[in-house]
Amino acid sequence: MPYMYVEPEEFVRTPRGAVYHVYKDDMWDNPMVYWYTTDPLERDEYVFDVRDLAPGSALKTLESIKQVIIENCDKLRFPDDI
Repeated sequence: MPYMYVEPEEFVRTPRGAVYHVYKDDMWDNPMVYWYTTDPLERDEYVFDVRDLAPGSALKTLESIKQVIIENCDKLRFPDDI
């Protein structure tokens, strides 16, 4: 079966840039709940676990996850960072 690259879907836009879904087993129809990336090319150095941004936060909904990412975007590394 052919393998085709599909750009990740944008999850949330922060003041510093976009955050994208990361997919389990690289399957575009299976986004991970707590893992995201700031890099549309999904390079490993830009992947993060949202639970590390705000330990102890109640991350029960996608909206609460988006809020934690936005509030803590200064802790994330973006591809355009120097």
